[in-house]
Amino acid sequence: MEMDKKTISWIIFAVLALVAAVLAVRAMTGGAKSEIQDLAASVTIRYEDTGDETQMNRGIFERALLARLHQSAPIDASIGLTNPKTGKPTGFPKDRELWNAAIEDLKRTAAELKKK
Repeated sequence: MEMDKKTISWIIFAVLALVAAVLAVRAMTGGAKSEIQDLAASVTIRYEDTGDETQMNRGIFERALLARLHQSAPIDASIGLTNPKTGKPTGFPKDRELWNAAIEDLKRTAAELKKK
């Protein structure tokens, strides 16, 4: 069965229209917004060596973790964010589940990058 150019054009148009509709519905229902809101949320970081606490934007928090990949730093859950006062990596979110999930995501990302 041979398809002509007009039929192929309509199939391509239908697929593109479906993708556009899905993206429009996702944008209107807040699917894309929730990801942005998650990154804009605040995370409380506690530095274990001084006991100080600070608020950090989650996007900045995740960017600091991703920087470890570019610096070839070890991806170890026991190594926290650097305390600006002491220079030691003792900063962890008060929510340890967030920390552990972020480290696991980082390890998965590192493994995927090594495959490429």
